[in-house]
Amino acid sequence: IKEKKGEAITISCDGTWQRRGFHSKNGVVTLLTVDGPNSKVLGTEVLSNYCNPCAKHKKTKTEAELQAWKLSHAQNCDKNHSGSAGSMEPTGALEMFRQSEQLYGLRYVYFLGDGDSKSYTSVANAEPPVYTLMWVLQN
Repeated sequence: IKEKKGEAITISCDGTWQRRGFHSKNGVVTLLTVDGPNSKVLGTEVLSNYCNPCAKHKKTKTEAELQAWKLSHAQNCDKNHSGSAGSMEPTGALEMFRQSEQLYGLRYVYFLGDGDSKSYTSVANAEPPVYTLMWVLQN
């Protein structure tokens, strides 16, 4: 990866969930380089739209108590996604694309997907754009 710094590279992106059918509370998105035998995992995003401590406290506390508790719990909260399970993959992909230049000095310009994902669309149509003066192309 170090020798590719500053280059536009091809990546592959895919997501998986804890349960089938887009009803899962947890999902993982992985981004890989597509570079023959030298492929590398560039990143993973673990997303969850559920936090067990939050759910328990919501049942037992008043609204004021819950809000006070959430202030102290925010750093440890497992919920980091507020959309549907189906939106986890595009959300995770976009986050990793946005970090690519800062983390690796790379631009993920050529995108290989499995065809059932909204990830490419979320990256290609992002506002503000992921990269200035450069398009992300789908292969």
